Amino acid sequence: MNHMKTCYLDANVLVYLCLHDSPFHKKAIDIIEKLYLDQYVLYTSPLALDEHIHAIKRTIQKEKLQSIYPTLHAVLESILDLTGLSLINSPTDLASQFHILTYMKDYSLKTRDAYHLLIMKYHDISHFATFDEDFEKVFADGMMEKY
Repeated sequence: MNHMKTCYLDANVLVYLCLHDSPFHKKAIDIIEKLYLDQYVLYTSPLALDEHIHAIKRTIQKEKLQSIYPTLHAVLESILDLTGLSLINSPTDLASQFHILTYMKDYSLKTRDAYHLLIMKYHDISHFATFDEDFEKVFADGMMEKY
C-alpha cells in the first residue's frame, strides 16, 4: 500500500512566505522547497487562510497604503497558487467539536490551535509545518511530526 506523505501548512509559514523582509522568510521558502523535494502533499485550511490574511492586513495597514485590498488579493493568490495545495476543513459533526476541549486540556492549546489539530487529525495529516511552539506537546506525544 502506498502511503502519501502529507503536511499541513500553518498560517505563520504562509505569512512568512509573503513577508520578504522577515527573518523567517528564507526559512519558510526552504520548508516549502523541501516539502516539494520530499514529495509531500500540501494542505491548509480556510482557518489558516483567515489567520494569514489577518496578519498580512495588519502588516500592510502599518504602511498606510491607500487601498490594502489589491495587495491582500495578490498575497492570497500567491498562497493559493502553491503547486498541489489543497484546502481542507474541520469535521462538522457535533461530536467532533468536543475533541477541541480535549486538545485544549491535554496539549494546552488555544481554541484556534485545537481546531487546526482537529482538522489535521480528521484528514489523517502526518506532518505539520509551523513556527508555532504551542504544538510542542502534540509533537512530543507523537500525534504528528513537526516538519
